[in-house]
Amino acid sequence: PKGTKQAALRPPPTRTQMGKADCPWVVPAEQHLDLIWFRKVFDKLSNAGEAPVPLLKLQKTMCRLFRVLDADCDFNPRTYDDKRIGVVTWWEFCLIWRDWDLAIRLSLVERVHLTFEDPHSSRIGRLASLLVLGAIVLSATSFMVSTLPSMQDPPACEECEPTPFQVFEDIDTVCVVLFTVEYVVRLFTAAFMRTELTQQNDLINIITSDEAIRIPSRIQRVMAFALA
Repeated sequence: PKGTKQAALRPPPTRTQMGKADCPWVVPAEQHLDLIWFRKVFDKLSNAGEAPVPLLKLQKTMCRLFRVLDADCDFNPRTYDDKRIGVVTWWEFCLIWRDWDLAIRLSLVERVHLTFEDPHSSRIGRLASLLVLGAIVLSATSFMVSTLPSMQDPPACEECEPTPFQVFEDIDTVCVVLFTVEYVVRLFTAAFMRTELTQQNDLINIITSDEAIRIPSRIQRVMAFALA
């Protein structure tokens, strides 16, 4: 591990303590797995906390976690079995969380994808979402206003129909370009986005399952995004 810390276990921050710091300006490169997440893993392995977790099951779960995180697994569960009884309790899980300080490390492309895909991931993501929403409202409003006779140029001939002012066409063009760029960026970055890491419940199911870990290819990730 990174080194055993002698300090007391730090409890997860409350909603009041997190405040505005819970939403950074940009998507962080590292997202640490908190104690609440480890509690969910423990409950899944121990039948809702009713029984301790065998060392073999702990070893398998941690190795699968390291596999998904794309890290070397040098975890030894016997380190946390001081009584040599072959099982660990919630207290040992707290020590594992403290000692290893595991985190999901996101690439730059993944952070860009989350910025556009999840407005709650960062403040820039919220601004981007508001920009796209504003463009949708502007485009719809512009189209409705352009149908008013007072917002149209007179017809060039008797058989011609009046045309909306040029400004409405310019607004529509800008909005279409914005929508296209936003979707293309999301589609391209979806090929590199490991969605199994951003969904905590899915990640828990993967590492606690007995099925083989199947990592989707980039084409499969793009197809999943396009069909979602």
